[in-house]
Amino acid sequence: MKRKKLGRRGRPEDLLPGLRPILERARLEILALVRALDRLGLCQDRPPILTDLGELDAELAEALWVLDQDQPEVDLVAMVRDLRVDLEEIPKVCERLFEQLSESRELVLAVAGAILDSLPGREAYNDIPGRDPAAVRVR
Repeated sequence: MKRKKLGRRGRPEDLLPGLRPILERARLEILALVRALDRLGLCQDRPPILTDLGELDAELAEALWVLDQDQPEVDLVAMVRDLRVDLEEIPKVCERLFEQLSESRELVLAVAGAILDSLPGREAYNDIPGRDPAAVRVR
């Protein structure tokens, strides 16, 4: 997310109440879906649609990182606006993904649901500097 350093300051949660749990849940759902596809052997050819899903996940991860900052230098209004669009886009990308799969939607969703149920909440912070010890902040 390329953002201007100008704009309204404050807390993103004031603009979209419950933002952090929404982002955490969306990241966990994407992670569970990708792991399910992997377990079922359906993402070895890396369909281009998975790239779209990965880009949306990266937007959510960046927003979670911003929420951890004391004084984020981003335009929070623009960030929240973009996040709303991203969150609306995720089901559309998933639908396009399911259209490309040879396996049934029900099977993939069942496996993804089982994986999601077993994921600890901290997995929503994978690759987020300051939360994931393996993540490195890029300057």
